[in-house]
Amino acid sequence: MILTLVVLLVACVAIALVAGNLSFGAKKGSVPNFEVHQALTADARSMSFPIRDPLYPAGWKPNSGRTGNIGDDAVSNVGYITGDGMYLQLSQTNAAEPDLVSYLDTSQQEEAQPVMAGGRQWVAYAYANGNKAWTTDLDGVRIGLYGKASDADFNRLATIVVQTQPISKQAVGPMPTG
Repeated sequence: MILTLVVLLVACVAIALVAGNLSFGAKKGSVPNFEVHQALTADARSMSFPIRDPLYPAGWKPNSGRTGNIGDDAVSNVGYITGDGMYLQLSQTNAAEPDLVSYLDTSQQEEAQPVMAGGRQWVAYAYANGNKAWTTDLDGVRIGLYGKASDADFNRLATIVVQTQPISKQAVGPMPTG
């Protein structure tokens, strides 16, 4: 009976491996695909503040997104893997800047300093855990960039976001029912 179970187990593992449904560890370089434009368009429909959908740089890959709350305020988050393979998140919210900064990373801040990107002043925060955050206010919407990407990639995304007009509520229409 035990021998029969062993044979069945080996057969199941072999079938799963052949079908591609079983792997041991993540495949190197595999980044989940995320439909960033669809997500930000949905956020523009549902959120009370303007949402921007920046055209991310060539070689970057959107890999994640979610909405949430910062206290009573909504937040839209999308994440990218940069050309260097580092993570960089874009957050858009109507929450106050100190609340956004705490939301992005709860670890101890080491420093905050002004930086210029896209013709606007941002506040750059460094955290004890090695992460960084940049924040600015665009027409009443707090924009936050967060991750371990290079300063050049932070600057690149910051500039693109500043140059991007908010998604028009008229263009996206109401939330679909259904």
